[in-house]
Amino acid sequence: MNFTKIDQSLHSKANYYLKKIITKSLINKNKNKNKNIKILKFIKKINDQVEHKNKYGGTWEWIDRNIRSDKVSESIKTKLTFKNKLENFFRNELSFGLISSHWEKKNKDNWKINLSSDILKNINTWEEFSKEKNEEFKYLDSKNDPGNPYGIMYKKKLILYDTPRHDYYAKKIINLFKNSKKKPIILEIGGGYGGLLNQLIKRKFKFKYINIDLINTLITNIYYIASSHGNNKLTFKKKIIKNDLKKYDIFFMPFSKKIFSNINFNVDLVFNSNSLSEMNLKTIKNYFKLINKKLCPKYILHQNSNILLYPNSNLHVEVQSKQFPIDKLSYEQVYTHPSLFQGGSGRYREYLFKKKN
Repeated sequence: MNFTKIDQSLHSKANYYLKKIITKSLINKNKNKNKNIKILKFIKKINDQVEHKNKYGGTWEWIDRNIRSDKVSESIKTKLTFKNKLENFFRNELSFGLISSHWEKKNKDNWKINLSSDILKNINTWEEFSKEKNEEFKYLDSKNDPGNPYGIMYKKKLILYDTPRHDYYAKKIINLFKNSKKKPIILEIGGGYGGLLNQLIKRKFKFKYINIDLINTLITNIYYIASSHGNNKLTFKKKIIKNDLKKYDIFFMPFSKKIFSNINFNVDLVFNSNSLSEMNLKTIKNYFKLINKKLCPKYILHQNSNILLYPNSNLHVEVQSKQFPIDKLSYEQVYTHPSLFQGGSGRYREYLFKKKN
């Protein structure tokens, strides 16, 4: 299929960085042992509150039905198994669909060389479009991250596939609100394992954050963020009222059909990366009804597919982003362009919409 996309050839230094790929375990089993036990209890309590349903259509229904649901719910029943799953989530089914280069492909031909090449390209893109000072490389370092991550060593930093992209969007959001006198409320639809949120926190941005996602993904996200930054300011809520924002900074909300009536206040920015186009059209329409009528954000920032790359696939059916029902009377498109980052075979596009005065 012919379409505008970024260069897919190997990076010129891909072979050199092959020897700098970190795939060995980095787990320190004794680090933060008591904190991890507390987090596991919190997640177990959350899981018991939610009815596990996976009838929501799109690619994510297939992933939850076939890859994650049974394994996640079964592993939670066995504390040791569940603890091991979370401590290694970058290398098992808990991160399936949440990262751009799956660990399960590690034994396939060219996996390592492509991983090296793609991460280098993502770093170079971040250097060109995000980095202002060399000290900002510290924001890309994942050596101490939970989940047993893997990537390449670059400038003595362990850099994962998606972290340059997450930091690029974090900095873009920070710049949008640099003149704001109050903490902006950021709502992310499908926050994955928490990459964007992690970068916003690392950059010491002052904000309120709400993440709506599938329960099996939220479990991984909560573990990642609470293990990295503590859980004093985060909470799990099926419904949020405005007064809740005075008590907590970070909210995790499980997706359900009720979600569209369980938020009834304005936010400042809605963000999504890749997953809206992987939902079915009915769910997408419900999300934009929520955005257009209730959330009414100042900005809508998203990256999604605008190419039907798999037209004959029963698994990977995507809704093109040009079909998203954004209220064009209320929002103007500031820009759109092909995503600057590797991943998605070049089918992703970045969009920024701003609410009209």
